[in-house]
Amino acid sequence: MRRNVCRVLKFDPDYFISPGYKHASGTTVPTDASEGYAKGCVFIKTDGGVNTTLYVNVGTAASCDFNAVSV
Repeated sequence: MRRNVCRVLKFDPDYFISPGYKHASGTTVPTDASEGYAKGCVFIKTDGGVNTTLYVNVGTAASCDFNAVSV
């Protein structure tokens, strides 16, 4: 059912069906091996400095591993 609704609305069904958060933000980056953040999740550190503001989860939804991204 969800896939049909997503198709009608022209949404990527994996965005809604795959486990874990896709985007998150806060003052501290989630600890490695925490769960609940999808692979590829973008985390914005709201009090970060130069090159410590944007992070991407290269781990899994069961065990995250956020790495800083230089922009």
